[in-house]
Amino acid sequence: MIRGKVAPALAALAALGVLLAGCAGAPVANNASLDDARASYRAVSADPQVQLRAPVELAVAERTLAQALEGIRERVIVATKIWTSSAEEGSAQADHALRLFGHVDIYQVHNLVNVPAQLVLLERLKKEGKVLAVGATHYQESAFHDVAALMKSKRLDMVQIPYNPLRRTAERELLPLAQSMGLGVFVMSPLQNGILDRRASRAQLEELGVETWAQAILKWIASDPRVSTVLTATQDVDHLRENALAGEPPFFTPEQRALVVRIAERN
Repeated sequence: MIRGKVAPALAALAALGVLLAGCAGAPVANNASLDDARASYRAVSADPQVQLRAPVELAVAERTLAQALEGIRERVIVATKIWTSSAEEGSAQADHALRLFGHVDIYQVHNLVNVPAQLVLLERLKKEGKVLAVGATHYQESAFHDVAALMKSKRLDMVQIPYNPLRRTAERELLPLAQSMGLGVFVMSPLQNGILDRRASRAQLEELGVETWAQAILKWIASDPRVSTVLTATQDVDHLRENALAGEPPFFTPEQRALVVRIAERN
């Protein structure tokens, strides 16, 4: 999805949530060839900068991603994560990513796991010029209090959180806080939690200027000026292309966003 910024560190970020390998919603299946991965990249890379984010199986995913980026690394914003309770393993994960990518544009402490150790690591790498922006993620609203506290520490450039028309807890504190502090916001899992079970009529989709309900959801999120990037998840390249269209302006007006909420909240 294309919109927004990740603080001064990544001004005017044009980022499209694309996963090339592993689980957590990769658009290229685990057994896909490198040609498939490159084809997926080409399908959505009309903009000069496209973010590719490494998912759960870090070592395999990052290696596959690095292979897919051969010859085009400079055109890509790469975001990945440290995900381990071990400080030693966190350092090893960072070394692995840096060997593959040269530098990491956006490096996140995933699910706030051992933040004290991992954030110190990422801050050191940022100071050394090996990381451009440092962030943190969490997938549960129950952890938003801890995410907010970390944001207030002024040690982050961005956060990654869940948000969609049926999952709006982020509007209470995290999104206003991110806006006031100039932090980037990546939205994870935008099409989960049953929202695709809702149905919009053809007339409603025409009023919204989209072709599908999935596009309406994604554009609703992208239209929030506090959101930098929407990370979609699919193993289908056609769905990837469909999702990418939701990142095209014009974005929704307040009235259109209200219509999406009404559709989503309808039982």
